[in-house]
Amino acid sequence: MRLTQPQSLISLPTKFLLTFAEKWHLEKPIEAAKRSFYYAFAPDKYASEILKIGMEQGVQEALETIGKINNGEFIAGKEDAEPAYLNAYGQFVQSPEFKQLDPEVQKLHVVHLRETSDIVKRNLKEGKSSVPEEENLLSKIVKRITGKY
Repeated sequence: MRLTQPQSLISLPTKFLLTFAEKWHLEKPIEAAKRSFYYAFAPDKYASEILKIGMEQGVQEALETIGKINNGEFIAGKEDAEPAYLNAYGQFVQSPEFKQLDPEVQKLHVVHLRETSDIVKRNLKEGKSSVPEEENLLSKIVKRITGKY
């Protein structure tokens, strides 16, 4: 198996995670292998230990959406996005795992976030949501990652 460093550790068989992290001279190979393993096989641990977020309903929904999009599925914007969902998604798009995704998959995430942003803004204007921090939070997330796309 011949791999180059930019390829995601997630695509490796489990037993090779640490080996390749060490071979690539990553700063913290054990941490990199752990992050990749949790991301691929234990999303609840990934959320709680790596992203440092609890498993509220919104967090669980965000992780499910992230997993589906990472598998190439198109997911339309979320109609009832709550702050926990937006926080979890925001932390994911800042993580090394997001940066290692295929650019096409990253674009699917950006499309999902843009659509979710439009829905949140529309709901605020129509009075369907009374939580303006959702819009501010989402605006920050979208601005942070959409510059590349």
